Amino acid sequence: MRRFAPFFVVMVLLVGCRQNTIIRSEPEGARVWVDQVRLAGNTPATYSSKSGFPGTARIKVAKEGYEPVRDVPMEKSYHADATLLWLIPGLIPYFFTARFEETVTIPMKKKS
Repeated sequence: MRRFAPFFVVMVLLVGCRQNTIIRSEPEGARVWVDQVRLAGNTPATYSSKSGFPGTARIKVAKEGYEPVRDVPMEKSYHADATLLWLIPGLIPYFFTARFEETVTIPMKKKS
């Protein structure tokens, strides 16, 4: 069993952990782009990413009759929660667990 431990650790680090972020707009029904890639469907939309190192993604939302909202930063940062239990056996180092918030809500203004 011990000889497989390094292999398991490497596989976990390479694959990473998937996470979903719900992107909402007020009002709902807006088209969504994350880092200039259009997400399927309209808000509320699900953005799937891998946890890893800290970083920033840029969100854009647009809906007819409303001013588009561009360059909304979505920060990937470290979160101290139940995932830290993985640190006890040392399987996933803390510096590989940065992730986005679970929900991001973007308010929109009506066009004048």
